[in-house]
Amino acid sequence: MVIKAWFYSENGIIRIEPLMNMVLKEKLNLNLDTYKKKEDKITDDLYLLLLFNTETEVIEEVLEKRDINTLLTLSEAEECLLYTPKAEFEKKVLTTIPENLFINKTLWNFLNSTIDKKLYPLLIGPKGIGKTKTAYSIAKAKGMEFYSINCGAIFKPKQTLVGQTQLKGGETFLLESNFLKHFSSDKPTLIFLDELSRIPSGAANTFMTIFDPLHSYIYVEDLGKEIYKGKDVVFIAAANFGFEYTDTRNLDSALLDRFVKFLIDYLPEDEEIKLLLSENKDLKIDDARFLVKIANKCRKNYEKLRTSVSTRQLLAISNYFTEGYSQKEIINYVFLNLFINGNFDMRKEVEQMLNGIN
Repeated sequence: MVIKAWFYSENGIIRIEPLMNMVLKEKLNLNLDTYKKKEDKITDDLYLLLLFNTETEVIEEVLEKRDINTLLTLSEAEECLLYTPKAEFEKKVLTTIPENLFINKTLWNFLNSTIDKKLYPLLIGPKGIGKTKTAYSIAKAKGMEFYSINCGAIFKPKQTLVGQTQLKGGETFLLESNFLKHFSSDKPTLIFLDELSRIPSGAANTFMTIFDPLHSYIYVEDLGKEIYKGKDVVFIAAANFGFEYTDTRNLDSALLDRFVKFLIDYLPEDEEIKLLLSENKDLKIDDARFLVKIANKCRKNYEKLRTSVSTRQLLAISNYFTEGYSQKEIINYVFLNLFINGNFDMRKEVEQMLNGIN
């Protein structure tokens, strides 16, 4: 059983994390007793801040109920309870990049600082490089609920963002949309606005009041009232710009002004290789290097090819190596087909470009 959790109290942090090759029961009890001397009640002033990794719903329920004794019983003395001052926790832990996220550390810190200031990051970058995963990781690291919505699919803003009004017993009531429930939530919540550059103009106009930093609300016309954003609700948006993305639109400057723009690009070669190997445990390092090398060759010729190769696509293609297909077979039957889009076919150009790469 693996338990990794962080608890926040008024004066500090209790950290529970796995330790290996140690008999921990006595040390576990000792640390718990030490903490009890600092706090009169260990259960009353604690609430779950971050839950990194649990394997059963039972553990999650125990953590939510703040039942430390049951938690220790379930852990079977395999974890060690440690006390960390709050300031040290915020400095060292909240800026720690999750193991499964590959991102520049400074950029990660900037994004966290932006959310801490209740400002809204806009992640701009190519397709399939981890913008959604970055937003989700920030929410998870901060113990926030996560809700994602595809802005390009908001063709009926009223239904999608507000909901539907219904008549019952002579009274009109609102059947709230999922977006509105999260928007007005009293819990810390991160709403991820994916594909913001594809948002229809009608929906974009609705978002103008939503993103107002001083007066964030949604107006429900049928009820004649405003519903306000929860005080701990924040947004992160993602956008693609460029001739490759044919269904995108230039966003209104006033809408963009509500965001802090951050550019997210492809990973450095070594980091992308590490990512492929971490996501596909059966992938050989030589095959991972080959994939990244041919992808970067195409990326450098982006303007000529009018399309690029995403990390997401490389992850999908890597599965064919583990099935025993050769590099040549994968290029001919899978990779080159990435460069077909309607009447636009650049397979021959890419094939010539990749000659000699191994």
